[in-house]
Amino acid sequence: MKIRFLNQLELMLFCAILGAVSGAVLWFFLKIVQSGTELLWDRLTKSMNSPIWYPIVICTIGGAAIGVFRKHFGDYPQTMKTVIGVVKKTGTYPYRRIVVILIGAILPLIIGCSVGPEAGMVGVIVALGCWVNDNLKFAQKNANLYSKVGMAVSLSALFASPLFGFFSAVENEDMPSTEYQGNGDSDSKLLIYGISIVSSLGMLTLFNHLFGKVSEGFPSFGKVQPDEWDLAMTVIYFVCGEVLAGMILGLVVTWLPVVQFSGESQMAILITDYAKYTPIAMIG
Repeated sequence: MKIRFLNQLELMLFCAILGAVSGAVLWFFLKIVQSGTELLWDRLTKSMNSPIWYPIVICTIGGAAIGVFRKHFGDYPQTMKTVIGVVKKTGTYPYRRIVVILIGAILPLIIGCSVGPEAGMVGVIVALGCWVNDNLKFAQKNANLYSKVGMAVSLSALFASPLFGFFSAVENEDMPSTEYQGNGDSDSKLLIYGISIVSSLGMLTLFNHLFGKVSEGFPSFGKVQPDEWDLAMTVIYFVCGEVLAGMILGLVVTWLPVVQFSGESQMAILITDYAKYTPIAMIG
């Protein structure tokens, strides 16, 4: 019992360190993206007096660069689901390609693609955890746990929302794991996620304070101050919304009964009688 407790304590301490290192890596990643974006989309364009053709040229060159990169190195950055799936299937993630993963994550962000940084950074942090798993003896056999920790700290830091990262990791607990030796103790996992997130956000906050902020997280609306009229109208809005939704559904069902109930229950009808339903009716 004492040995198991010490092992758990050692693992929690290690994950706290891993979270702190992840926070530092995330800060440097965001700093590179911030600096590259500022250079490309602020300084350069202003030095040219913001020509109208600038975005077209930069995005065209960037698209070509991304295409060449993916042709030679593969489809990076991978989605979070893919990253976690690779760890589940193989027990590791290709950390020897961490430079490729980093470039694959940074390039579309600097170019201006409408993508978020979370997928690429999850891959980088998970790769870091898998390197630790394969090279430090006392940390081995926990690759799956480190992948969840990597996802939790990345999402928490990037979106400035500790609970978002925490619950994202918890939601993935439905996938079976045989690697984590404390697998039966779900409370320990939750505590590890919490410790890792706190240490990661702490390191990110420290770097923001020392070297300048690189991420504000998701913006949010300020507090709403409803007056008496707003509160009174809430009841009317609720009733009208429910009634209007029901009325529209009733009209559509009268015209097109096949849209009623769940999709799978009507699939057999569509397979046999699809010719009865015109494209316009189906869109409606």
